[in-house]
Amino acid sequence: MHTERLVTAILAILLIGVFGTGVFYAHAEDPYEIHSAQGKLTAVNLDWDTVVVEVPVGGKQLTVAGELAAGANVTKNKQLAELKDLVLNETVKVTWRVTDKGHNILELHQP
Repeated sequence: MHTERLVTAILAILLIGVFGTGVFYAHAEDPYEIHSAQGKLTAVNLDWDTVVVEVPVGGKQLTVAGELAAGANVTKNKQLAELKDLVLNETVKVTWRVTDKGHNILELHQP
C-alpha cells in the first residue's frame, strides 16, 4: 500500500512537470497580435524613427502611430528604403504589433 502511494506520487510529480512545462511554453509565446493594413502616411519623425499612418476601418480612421521595430522592413517601389525616402500623404502598407507601450511598426511599404 505504501509502495503504491509512492509510485502514484512520483507519477503525479512527473506528469505535472511535463504538462506544467507545456503550459509555461504556451504562455511564453508572443501574446501580441500582428495587424496589417493599407493607409495614408501622414507623419514621419526621423529623429525618433516613428511614423503615423491613417488607416480606414469601417468608415472611420484608425491612427497607427509608433516607433519602427528593430530590424523593421521599409521599402519604396519594392526596394529597401529608409524613412526619409518615403513620401508623406501617399499610400503605404503598414504591419504593426500592439504592445503595452503602443504600436510597434514591423513593416512599412510604399509602392
